[in-house]
Amino acid sequence: FWSTAIQNMYKRRHGPDAEITVQSNDVAFALHALILSSITVLQIIYYGGGVRALKLSKSVVFIIVGILMVCAAYPVLIWATRNSSKDTFNWLDFLYVLSFVKIGISLIKYIPQVILNFRRRSTVGWSIWNILLDFTGGVLSDLQLVLDCADMNDFSGITGNPAKFGLGFVSIIFDIIFMVQHYCLYSGSSESMNEQQEPLIPSLEDSYERNNHDMIPSGASHEQEERQPETIMV
Repeated sequence: FWSTAIQNMYKRRHGPDAEITVQSNDVAFALHALILSSITVLQIIYYGGGVRALKLSKSVVFIIVGILMVCAAYPVLIWATRNSSKDTFNWLDFLYVLSFVKIGISLIKYIPQVILNFRRRSTVGWSIWNILLDFTGGVLSDLQLVLDCADMNDFSGITGNPAKFGLGFVSIIFDIIFMVQHYCLYSGSSESMNEQQEPLIPSLEDSYERNNHDMIPSGASHEQEERQPETIMV
């Protein structure tokens, strides 16, 4: 987005008239995801009992270490072959590697929830609203990419930016699976329906009544009932 050197590499590979489809909203999306994901991790650590709350299996640790090794080794290869005329390793391909890593992470993060919903035969305790928003974002993201390419009459933007199209496509597919699970396969649970009908933020009246109820001692209600005046029959 900012590097003219990488933009020149892109044009040499896809043609001098190839338009770069990366825009400011793509950068804002990445920053938005980074900030909110960091906040979520900090909440897990703070409310879950510290760093030990991040319980990772051996397979997850292996995947994370492998990704970090690839991301660290590629720049070293670029530096080691900087004087080579073949240009086998370059920063443009490094960005493609990072984009494919992102697509792989997206595949991994969706699958456990699909399996958990399938094993439980229920979606109770899991909110559908994030999925609906994610589905909307995926549709709009791919639609923007296609419309940009159609407007420029150059569809090399899709092949030149596979990560954006791939991320939107992956999110759409898994979001459809989640919606089928929630609304079709496991929609018979009354608890799940009640969960969706409850407001995300309670009203002021509900909060006031709940606070007053918590302040009343457990035996106070029974004592008040016993002190009710008896009706005198004449």
